[in-house]
Amino acid sequence: NMATLNPVGTNFTTDGTCTGFTQVTAGELGLQPLADNGGRVATMALGASSVARDIEDTSSCTTIGDGSAILDARSFPKPAGRNGCDAGAVEMEPTPCNWYGVTCSEGNVTSIVLVDNNLNGLLPPTIDGLPQLTRLWLSNNPSIYGSIPVELSNLTSLEILRLDNLGLNGTIPAELGNLSNLTTLSLRNNNLSGVVPDTASNMSCLTQLDLAFNDLSEDFSDVVAKLNTCLEILYLGNNQFTGEIPESFGDLSSLYIIDLESNSLSGQLPDIWADFNLIDGEPSGVPTLRLNSNNFQGE
Repeated sequence: NMATLNPVGTNFTTDGTCTGFTQVTAGELGLQPLADNGGRVATMALGASSVARDIEDTSSCTTIGDGSAILDARSFPKPAGRNGCDAGAVEMEPTPCNWYGVTCSEGNVTSIVLVDNNLNGLLPPTIDGLPQLTRLWLSNNPSIYGSIPVELSNLTSLEILRLDNLGLNGTIPAELGNLSNLTTLSLRNNNLSGVVPDTASNMSCLTQLDLAFNDLSEDFSDVVAKLNTCLEILYLGNNQFTGEIPESFGDLSSLYIIDLESNSLSGQLPDIWADFNLIDGEPSGVPTLRLNSNNFQGE
């Protein structure tokens, strides 16, 4: 005998054969392979970005049909601590892919952007559990304090790391040199001390480095020796760097914005500035060079 299907709630189809179902692609539905997800039977879980996740509001979980929708196919309760129920055999646990400021690709967290969000506390070392993270941008949360966790160095997919205008202290971990894919590093306006780590030279893709408004102290010629030739933007102003600007600084030929103001640099300026606009205020031209409030000699 042919059974009659009486669908209730929200249902999806990928081939258009079920009348009244919502048509989606297999990628949008995101069904995972049949596996042991707990319970007495094998089930197909939903991917983290599946359109079937959280599709029913919480109140609907108890009113669909005879009320059996409060359990999934494993007899596990719905919802699983969220604001909705899944239209699937397995009620999935909460995923950060639905959180504000978080972007995912294929279920993996790839970007966290939480600028000006009144965040507070320490940066958790467990953040290295996001191996696909390419962007971490937490600027302008001054109540984030403590040292920079060395575990950040395990995020080898990182391309943008912006931890500026926080309350960080301590030194810049040498382990950050492991971030060989990094293009932008900003630690501006914290309370960092010590030196630029030697491993900075390993950041071969770095085009923008901003360490301004800290308490870093080191002979500037040593700093220059750690910088790669791909750098385009360099902010080191308002620190405690000393010594002269070496001629080798001219080898950083890709630089078009340089800020070295308010340090303790001295000596004669090398003859490498012909293409730069020397100014005292905010950068207003390209290329731009800021050297004011140092101890240079001559013109």
